[in-house]
Amino acid sequence: MEKYLVNSGQTFSTLRSLEGQYGFFVVGRGGRVNSVLTVGMNDWEECPELGPIGDILLASDISSTASILVIQQHSLKGELHGVHDEFNVIDWNIITALNRISMAMD
Repeated sequence: MEKYLVNSGQTFSTLRSLEGQYGFFVVGRGGRVNSVLTVGMNDWEECPELGPIGDILLASDISSTASILVIQQHSLKGELHGVHDEFNVIDWNIITALNRISMAMD
């Protein structure tokens, strides 16, 4: 599915409309700049570690029928010895996200 969105209201309604259509969502979290597509969503997040998109998916009825995997990629401020530059370091907040999803589904 591809849809052109211009604001956070459209983002919210589009995410809510996905109920029952998919069984697995992979969403990115992070970035230090708020997107126009998610502006204001942080104000009412129940699970900020999931990010605004993950939080909407979790809070809706979608989470009762689908799994949600939230990933976050960090930029390193220092150097890691023994790691080649061509590899990105990804912080997988999987345990926290899956625990929250599991608790919400119980």
